[in-house]
Amino acid sequence: MKRFASILLVLCLIFVMAVPSVFAAGNINLTYDLTSGGSNNVTVGPGSVVNVKFTVKRTDNNASYDISAMQNEMVYDNAFFEVVESSVRAVKSGSVAVHQTRTTGDELVRSSAMNSNFVTEEVVCSFDLKVKADAGSSTVECSEEKAYDSDGNAIIITPKSLTVTVDKDADVVGSGGSDNTEGAGNAGASGGTVTHPEEGTVTNPDGSTTTTVVDKVSGTVTKTTETVSGVAGIVVTDSKGVIKEVKAEIPKDAVADAEEKDEAIVLPVEVPASDSTSDAVAVEISVEGNKTVEIIIPVEDVNAGCVAVIVKTDGTEEIVKNSVATDEGVKLEVSGDVTVKIVDRTPRFIDVDDNHWAEDVISHVVSRELFKGTSENTFSPNATMTRQMLWTV
Repeated sequence: MKRFASILLVLCLIFVMAVPSVFAAGNINLTYDLTSGGSNNVTVGPGSVVNVKFTVKRTDNNASYDISAMQNEMVYDNAFFEVVESSVRAVKSGSVAVHQTRTTGDELVRSSAMNSNFVTEEVVCSFDLKVKADAGSSTVECSEEKAYDSDGNAIIITPKSLTVTVDKDADVVGSGGSDNTEGAGNAGASGGTVTHPEEGTVTNPDGSTTTTVVDKVSGTVTKTTETVSGVAGIVVTDSKGVIKEVKAEIPKDAVADAEEKDEAIVLPVEVPASDSTSDAVAVEISVEGNKTVEIIIPVEDVNAGCVAVIVKTDGTEEIVKNSVATDEGVKLEVSGDVTVKIVDRTPRFIDVDDNHWAEDVISHVVSRELFKGTSENTFSPNATMTRQMLWTV
């Protein structure tokens, strides 16, 4: 039996009161469209890399509309395809500001977005599928597709799938692992032109730029993003999309700008939080000058138990006890050259479940070794503090 994997796209959008909804849910019709090179049917050679785009289109009229939430699960046969993890990205298009996307193994990609006002047509995400099969056809389909207006009413959705046919006589297209800028077409494609991202530089909606370089031999992808204030983030991934190297460079001007605005510098990189420091991605940070600056390292699925760990020059590690989990990632102060890892040290106590009112606070203090449990498996949140406990704190 074929084993299917899925890419889960969950978009949570905040209703903007300044843009009132004009149309009722029953009057809004949407198409969830999966295409490659603008077509729902393509033919490629074995070993090709097919760039897939998920586009939301309004079909009843050309007016903009409000959405409170939307979801789409894109299902593909992973006996036929292999996702190029480094290629998966949410697309900042039109009025939709997609601000997070991540992969989990070779099965899931999660993205979230802000701003509930959609224009008539929005490209929501893009990803590459490498063809593993030597012949035959396979379809990438929408599943569990949902959308709701600002009042929580369901919107009518028509899904459209993408069918990829493999023909040994067709051209092999795509190189994998780059951004979603369309490149050269496939002359042998049937029903449409297969396009694939090319190396180069793109300007993001926030004004930052991202430059992508692909090693055609090893498949290594290097992405360098520079913010408008000059902060640079460099992420290197291998051919499977696994992060191998992360660096961030903060110039003096960016430090001064952050001080003047009294705000933290958000690094233009994103890392996962690992369960242990041995598996965690090391982020090498360089701050120009002798100033101490507050930064935020964006973290996938951040929670209160995520903590920063400093890796010293002698290889020893130290928990940053005053690091704080925010909506974007983990905030801490750094200076000079420093290496930081993000570790999820969320404790598991049998007397503190996910619904406990103090769960986040307990996770924060225990993960930073400010508190310990009363045993290996209990925290005793309702117990009275002894003088010895208070003195220790």
